[in-house]
Amino acid sequence: KPPPAPAPVAKGPVVLKIPNGTGYTVAEVKCDSGVRERANFAGGTATVANIPGPGMDNCTALFKGAGAPAKAKVAGGKTYNCTFDGSFANCK
Repeated sequence: KPPPAPAPVAKGPVVLKIPNGTGYTVAEVKCDSGVRERANFAGGTATVANIPGPGMDNCTALFKGAGAPAKAKVAGGKTYNCTFDGSFANCK
């Protein structure tokens, strides 16, 4: 039988990875509870600290620096690989 699922993190970093050449320089994560944190991309990765974990809040990452900002839903304690289609970020 599968191991039990890990307990949800109350808060943790969101690690966002983007392809080279997208032009995005800053990731900002905003949550419905008022949490707002930002981080700069370095080498295609930005780590945004102190974001509520899955199920704790409703959070959106905004990618800024290249034309219109792109958005994606995120949760703390996870790492996402993001691709972009216009202003839509697909982060898994």
